[in-house]
Amino acid sequence: MKQFFISILFLLTSSLNAQYIGTTVSGGSPSNLSPLVDELKAGWSFEESSGNALDLVNGYDLTNNGSVNQQETGIIDYCCFFDNPDGPDAGDEYFGGDIDTDFEFTGTFSIAVWVKTTVSTAYDGIVANYYTDNGWDLGNYNNVATFAIRNGGSGSTIVDGTTTINDGNWHLVCVSYDGAGDDSLKVWTDSGTFEDSGTRSGISYTSQCRLNVGRRHTTNWFRGYIDELFIFEDYELTDDDVAFLYNSGAGKYYPWEE
Repeated sequence: MKQFFISILFLLTSSLNAQYIGTTVSGGSPSNLSPLVDELKAGWSFEESSGNALDLVNGYDLTNNGSVNQQETGIIDYCCFFDNPDGPDAGDEYFGGDIDTDFEFTGTFSIAVWVKTTVSTAYDGIVANYYTDNGWDLGNYNNVATFAIRNGGSGSTIVDGTTTINDGNWHLVCVSYDGAGDDSLKVWTDSGTFEDSGTRSGISYTSQCRLNVGRRHTTNWFRGYIDELFIFEDYELTDDDVAFLYNSGAGKYYPWEE
């Protein structure tokens, strides 16, 4: 009987370990979760009842400007709500504005964030490190997710999702830029299949570039809910990573586990 129990325990342990070794496990999960942890630059779950948004990883706490509404119902526990008026140039609620060079990526980076909005707009900034055609920005443009890599006078490349995100439901938006590789940028919405891609060689910044959540710079204010924002450095998200984080629409708690 003891030998039988040991055999069963070995089989169970081998089965669990197989989730993290080899090829993709069922459900579109990555075969190795290490990059989602090791390459995480910063992450904000917006669980705070008041005050600044606390970074879960490296201490990049975001200043609460304009009294962003907190402890609203999120995709996972709580989130924040930006009660900015409709219109691209009217608003005062945002997080950040005081972190400069640490998010001026020139190599590879990726972003994952949950959003919910009903606003139909030309452009609302979700998260950005941008100033006048320099830097990078992710926003709601004509009701779909849009991601831009900008290189000053050399031009910009913009990729757009195809899934409507202003329907009042939660949506996972993920983007990546492989600046250390083939210079490709991609956007995903709610699934492990990217919706658009492009290329841009190089990305430029100015001294006015700052990390902002809830606006692009000093304009293009976001109205709606934001939750579970994660930024990865030196890592390009894969289709399986996105499917894993989406988790059939339920999201994933950090630190992520199967």
